[in-house]
Amino acid sequence: TKVETIGKNAFKECSGLTGVILPETLKNIGSDNAGSVFYGCTGLEYVRTAGGSPDAVFELPGKLAYLGNQSFYKCTGLPANTTVEIPASVTYMGSEVFHYTPSVTTIVVKADDASEYHGGAFKISGNYGLGNRLTIFNNAAAKNSFTPSGSNTYANSLTYEFTLHY
Repeated sequence: TKVETIGKNAFKECSGLTGVILPETLKNIGSDNAGSVFYGCTGLEYVRTAGGSPDAVFELPGKLAYLGNQSFYKCTGLPANTTVEIPASVTYMGSEVFHYTPSVTTIVVKADDASEYHGGAFKISGNYGLGNRLTIFNNAAAKNSFTPSGSNTYANSLTYEFTLHY
């Protein structure tokens, strides 16, 4: 397929939607001023990419550039302790992309520059940190390029990969 954009509210509150396979050509899930593409899809158990792993729980296309506001808001059907990897190609993330999606406990950001991500992109309702919600950036520079909005608890749940030598 040649689908590049899934528009605002495309699957909003489709509680019967249990899984989705996104095309490799997808560049936009919503846009910088619109989102809610999978908002309230409470039955959603997996998000995969065509040609990707058939066992993936949450996999986004490698060409994805935009994740609009509240794209996966209230997607409560995902399995416990789901890890989401945000591809390096993502240049913009809107606010509250995974808000009220408690089973997403780890978000790995592969981009080296997150300066265009909304300050509330990784916010949730609930607790932050290990076992709750932890966001891991590619490196210190990537983490420092992101400006979180809100509480210190939220800001403190943001970290980056590093190697400890002793």
